[in-house]
Amino acid sequence: MSETEFGKTCQRWDSQTPHKHSRTVAQYPDKGLKENYCRNPDQSSKPWCYTTNPSTRWNYCPIPKCEDYIQCEKLPLTSFEICFHLPNTLSTEWWVSEYTLRAKVR
Repeated sequence: MSETEFGKTCQRWDSQTPHKHSRTVAQYPDKGLKENYCRNPDQSSKPWCYTTNPSTRWNYCPIPKCEDYIQCEKLPLTSFEICFHLPNTLSTEWWVSEYTLRAKVR
């Protein structure tokens, strides 16, 4: 996502125009400051970005919290279904298996 909750376009993190800032890839190498995507490099309450609007320095982005997504633990799964959360994303995957794994009994 590269748009704020007020519909403003996000400024690229590697750009200093129109807003100069110190939150760069060099300063925060592990925070995913690529392109003009909404991010949270400084532990704010939610993801945000600098805007391309000269009169608005930054805004929060409308990215829902993880609780708003399906949680695998709360789903009733059959023996053929698999549910997992993809790390570092807001995505939950739910798959139906074609094969059944059987435990070997001794």
